[in-house]
Amino acid sequence: MLARMIKKLWNGKQFVSRQAFTGNVTENSDSLLNFMPIMLGQRLPTEIRDRLIEALQPDGRFVTPFGPAMENPKSPLYMPNGYWHGPVWPGPTLQIVDGLRRAGADELASEIAQRYCNLCVHADAFAENFNALTGEPQCDPENVWTASVFLVLAHAYLKDSPARMRI
Repeated sequence: MLARMIKKLWNGKQFVSRQAFTGNVTENSDSLLNFMPIMLGQRLPTEIRDRLIEALQPDGRFVTPFGPAMENPKSPLYMPNGYWHGPVWPGPTLQIVDGLRRAGADELASEIAQRYCNLCVHADAFAENFNALTGEPQCDPENVWTASVFLVLAHAYLKDSPARMRI
């Protein structure tokens, strides 16, 4: 399955999204979804793993001061409250952090976990998602998966260095 995924979705630079009915590559989007294969960690070929890690660097294409945006904020499809086209979401954040850890990028995983945890600490609520550029809570103000991801990341990445959480 890994070989087939790479053959069908890897364009030599990154994974791409294909439209369900046509199979055509979605050209305009610069979505974090194309980087979710990082969850395979060490199972990915080194070249692919390194490209994904490079794209997920802090203050690069996706990782804002508040965590990973679902769409590159410089993309023409980015929308601050565009549901899956911009905000920081807890589930994908956890998946990216865990994938980076599995890929051997522990420091980067910890940095993204710290950004997300700091976002939650300073927000007025554990919102469903957050504006990737301002950190403003959006949608449902009390969401259990947001709190759950916060607890998982805070425990896994900040327990040994609580000073990293800026309260």
